[in-house]
Amino acid sequence: MPLRRRGLVNEAAHVMPARDVHYNPRRPNVMVSCGDGCKIKFWDTRSMVQPLLEFGGHTHWVWQARYSPFHDQLVLVRAMHARTMSAAMPG
Repeated sequence: MPLRRRGLVNEAAHVMPARDVHYNPRRPNVMVSCGDGCKIKFWDTRSMVQPLLEFGGHTHWVWQARYSPFHDQLVLVRAMHARTMSAAMPG
């Protein structure tokens, strides 16, 4: 899993295509990614070897994940199913 110096690249981060990446506005070293593999992953950009948290409760593609500009542990997710889900974010 190569990490490139010019950008943060972890080619094994998602087994299927990643759809979105968003940085935490209050914690710039933390980001969330999501994709076609039905998972949401939280990362510390200082060490991209493994995610801080992996949330795989979705049954279909996850299109978008966005941190709240007011609460750094609240993430809004758009997915291809009609379910509401919640999880504890890394603090």
